[in-house]
Amino acid sequence: MNQVFLSMKNSFNDNLSNRHRSGKIWRTIFIASTFLAIFILSVLLIDIIDNTAGYVALKADVSPDSLAQGGVALEDLPKETLVGILQANLSQGAFNKLENEKSFQQRSHSNVYDLVVERVVKYDVADSWSLFDSLLKSAEIKAEAVSDYPDAELRFVSWLTPGFISQPQSSHAVDAGIRTAILGSLWTIFITILAAFPLGVGAAIYLEEYASRNALTEVLQVVIANLAGIPALSLPCGTVEREGKKLPVGLQLIGKHFDESTILRAAHSLEQAL
Repeated sequence: MNQVFLSMKNSFNDNLSNRHRSGKIWRTIFIASTFLAIFILSVLLIDIIDNTAGYVALKADVSPDSLAQGGVALEDLPKETLVGILQANLSQGAFNKLENEKSFQQRSHSNVYDLVVERVVKYDVADSWSLFDSLLKSAEIKAEAVSDYPDAELRFVSWLTPGFISQPQSSHAVDAGIRTAILGSLWTIFITILAAFPLGVGAAIYLEEYASRNALTEVLQVVIANLAGIPALSLPCGTVEREGKKLPVGLQLIGKHFDESTILRAAHSLEQAL
């Protein structure tokens, strides 16, 4: 047995320099890929920030000025007048649906005004400019908007608002939100947890307490250890005779996360004892 260990030790020492060289190469690749990933994420983040705000040319199906009454601007009209505008411009079914969702008496002035803008005025984006262009080329953008979109209203808009999170999906970009996508993702996570948690715990208990030891369960144990990312070491500990042939026997040591030193010390002690 000592001769077997001596032969394996010599083979290991002969290959040690190659292993160190390979380790340095993979370490360099890992560091380079990490910096590349950070650079790509930085570019993506800058692009996202660049598109969260900027000048927007908005065209309205119905001009807000045409809805003003008695020289009072649309946004300054009382709530009752805004409700009348909704009733006059929407179908009876659409108006009743809004009433059934929440009574107009319970709605705030700003909520009713938002409904008038969304359902009656119906702003549509004729053109938009990024945040950096809006800050650095403001005069050029204003001149372009006056020339190309004389009937449009030029606004500096921030798309990242509470309404962007709370509003549902919409065919109009100005009114679109991500509430539906967020709720759908939460439902998916909730259903996945309901299915995965009991199945995962049950499978773990079965493998540890009830499953018979065979080739399949041994492979599953190795796969689980690899997926868990815990340190492990396989140590030659002798031979076993099968059909007149001596086959090597290995001992696998598995430790806690980031506790490689304990496994190496245990393996060294076992080598000395054997």
